[in-house]
Amino acid sequence: VVAVVNFDMPVLLYELQDIVAFGAENSSLGPMVDAAANSVNLKLSPDPLPEEGIFTRSDHYRFVQQGIPSVFLATGFGGEGGAQFGDFLKNHYHQISDDLALPFNWDAAALFAQVNYQIVRTVADADEKPLWYDGNFFGEEFAADMEKAPAPE
Repeated sequence: VVAVVNFDMPVLLYELQDIVAFGAENSSLGPMVDAAANSVNLKLSPDPLPEEGIFTRSDHYRFVQQGIPSVFLATGFGGEGGAQFGDFLKNHYHQISDDLALPFNWDAAALFAQVNYQIVRTVADADEKPLWYDGNFFGEEFAADMEKAPAPE
């Protein structure tokens, strides 16, 4: 395993204008994610909820703790995304109403699948595996002896 691209639990209830890649700034996966988003005309947005520490609260984090660069993709907050995402978390997430009766945006699902495919394909076809950036906390903490990529300027 050279990288983890976690696309668990996308909220696909609204027109997708952007994606959030939690943790993308930590490793050379970031530019791959940005290129994949651009390839399907989506914007890559910064973490809209930094106070939540979402990067350290999902399934991929166990891989991070083993030194594996990772990103966690979510549907973005552009347009009506923030309001729709917030409503879903408040009123449906892990509740009985979180079921197939909720509206579903198939176009958003197709875009989300395409961008994830592009990221995974880029990682698979790359000549070098993704690396933590030099000086990055996660790379220093969990991959101290592993090769690092120069931090972006």
